[in-house]
Amino acid sequence: VEPVHNAVTAPAEPVVQAPVVEAPVAEAPKVEVPVVETKEEVKVEAPASEIKAEVDGKGEMIQTMMLQMQNQYKIFHWQTTSFSQHKSFDGIVESLIGNIDEFIETYMGKYGRVIASNTFNLTLGNYKDSDFNAITDAYINFLIGLSNELDASKDSDLLNIRDEILGSLNQLKYLLTLV
Repeated sequence: VEPVHNAVTAPAEPVVQAPVVEAPVAEAPKVEVPVVETKEEVKVEAPASEIKAEVDGKGEMIQTMMLQMQNQYKIFHWQTTSFSQHKSFDGIVESLIGNIDEFIETYMGKYGRVIASNTFNLTLGNYKDSDFNAITDAYINFLIGLSNELDASKDSDLLNIRDEILGSLNQLKYLLTLV
């Protein structure tokens, strides 16, 4: 054990302050902007009131199925014990998040907000009880069937986003064979 020494503090040195230097402040240059009068009125319209997208429930059906698809693959992602499946499901979920969001927002931009008539009901299965190919094929068939629900000439933007989702699902089918 080393002996304890009482510390002796030296007297504090005087604090030296830096000299204050006053520099001349340059005046900002003056800018003159000509004002031009016009006779045009500027009108800002209030946003349209919120309405249901359509009375036939098409948007509700599409939104519900796409949310179910996205969440089903997230369940598989969490429940699998295979690393390659985990990564494959992670990839499809990331792709679906972006593409489904873009699809639904584009749909609502064209047709109005999708408001459920009652509630959105999703049916999700557990990993152990699932046939991934059959589930993926069912989602592919749903997406292909959107060609009958959407107008090819007016909704080419939506169909292009749908095609991106189809490509991701077909890629998933291949990736799941690499287990």
